[in-house]
Amino acid sequence: MKRSNTIALVALAAACTPGLRKPPTGPHPAFGAEPIFVDEAPPPAKIDEVPPAPSNESCVWIDGAWAYTDRGWQWTAGEWILPPASCYFAPPAIGWINADEKGLLWYRPGRWYGPEGSSTGEKSATCAEPTPCGPRRPGVDQ
Repeated sequence: MKRSNTIALVALAAACTPGLRKPPTGPHPAFGAEPIFVDEAPPPAKIDEVPPAPSNESCVWIDGAWAYTDRGWQWTAGEWILPPASCYFAPPAIGWINADEKGLLWYRPGRWYGPEGSSTGEKSATCAEPTPCGPRRPGVDQ
């Protein structure tokens, strides 16, 4: 499979959960996580079975995604979470840069960012990680 097709599949998989309570999302700001250059695209997305929504209406669903670690690509299953207050989620991003007659593939992990500053228009620093809504599902790769 071509690299561009794999990247498209990863992006498509993240959009395959219509009708769920989702967190507010936005782009990675300029100050956000520096891209990590990787040798290969992640594998195709796995299918998450979405458990019933928690009774807490503030909980939202985050889709599962591949994350690049020092050991390569590792799947993190989707889960219901309580998002950090006043923050938005910038989903993982993958891109291609044409450079020096060969391309470079980069990755940015998903992160939580604060709201826009009132006087500068800049985004605030990254937010704390969200709180899981209930126990993690047993037998799911994390």
